[in-house]
Amino acid sequence: MVPRWRRRPASDAWSIFHGHRREVVALALLASAALLVPIRFPAVVIFPVPGIVWAVGAVVTLSCQGWNMPDRLAGLGAPALAWIFGGGILALTGPGRTSVEGLLARFNEVAGVAFIVGTAAGLTWLLYRLFDPPVSTHARR
Repeated sequence: MVPRWRRRPASDAWSIFHGHRREVVALALLASAALLVPIRFPAVVIFPVPGIVWAVGAVVTLSCQGWNMPDRLAGLGAPALAWIFGGGILALTGPGRTSVEGLLARFNEVAGVAFIVGTAAGLTWLLYRLFDPPVSTHARR
């Protein structure tokens, strides 16, 4: 009988998702945050609802053992960077950049779309690493 640590994990999606339940919850929370962006919920205190859902998803993602830390940070950093830089670049290149109010209004219009695109990129990376994890350099012998 082959020891458990030497067995090759099953490669079908169901067994991968079943074996990584916390990772699936993290992916679902991050995807939900992106899907909630077009819906205009009232802010909770000062935080938008998609931001709260993303923050909960970030905490769950950081607690996952199925990904290593650089993969977790890449998956979480993509939406945040897309929101900040993508929204900023799109706002600066668009119309209405002559005033601060116009610039902020344009940023609020396009930053949500940039967040959705960044979330799609981050989720794609995390799914890829879930299905094809990196080879450990500290394998047991």
